[in-house]
Amino acid sequence: MELTKEKMAEGLGRFIGRIQALPEVCTIQARGTWIYKTDTVKEIRVKVAEIVEKSYHDRYSDVDLHVRARLSPHDTVDAKDYMAMISRYGIDHTTCLGIAFSPENHTYRIVTKEGLRYDMGLEILPDEDAPLLKDAQDFYRRIPGEGWRAADRFWFVQIQALGKLYRRDFLIGDHLANMNLNETLVLQMGMRDRQYGTTHHPYGHSEKLAYLPYLEDLRAHPGRCPYHNDHPVFNYIADKLFAAGVVYDKLAERQIEGYEKRGEIFWEIWAAYAS
Repeated sequence: MELTKEKMAEGLGRFIGRIQALPEVCTIQARGTWIYKTDTVKEIRVKVAEIVEKSYHDRYSDVDLHVRARLSPHDTVDAKDYMAMISRYGIDHTTCLGIAFSPENHTYRIVTKEGLRYDMGLEILPDEDAPLLKDAQDFYRRIPGEGWRAADRFWFVQIQALGKLYRRDFLIGDHLANMNLNETLVLQMGMRDRQYGTTHHPYGHSEKLAYLPYLEDLRAHPGRCPYHNDHPVFNYIADKLFAAGVVYDKLAERQIEGYEKRGEIFWEIWAAYAS
């Protein structure tokens, strides 16, 4: 896997092409560059190059997009429903490693399986003349449940933490790594609820922390994590991310129906970050 400026341009071109093809989308804006419905393929190619030139700083860079879509008040879905139908944009667990939604600013934060990252803000404009979304119900039915949304958030945060780690922001990197270790505990708590048939536990059962043996093994055998370098704090955080990724896959496979492991994609992206 390569995370070069050229790869960013290729991936962004495909992504923008899919977005622009949606009948309800009217404009796409990124870094002061506007893409319109009437733009030709050649014009879009030039604009994508402009956006990448402004966005790419290193292999950990993302692209900020703002998408405006028109929605008829007579449609079968409202703005809140539409905001959840992100699979219309080709954003789901089949194409992405991780997805996180920020409801306060209507922004999706995405990392694809190719390692490309996007922050995409959605603005929904009411428009009497907007085309009705005839296939909306199909997409609406594909909105993931909470288990899937939690998994999508977990893997996005893993990549977000890696970016902070390699940019030497150890404070935020460690904070995010700790958040994801906690997510493995959330899965364990869900499994305990199922085991005992209750969500109320006045006393615990001396449970073993699933991530702890992996973390202790990594600390005892420094060469076990292949992404170590000569900085001890970097390695300390890397061990947490490594352990969290391994354990989350193991627990999610048992806790989330239909879950498919994503660790291998994560290691590929990590190797590209480390190269």
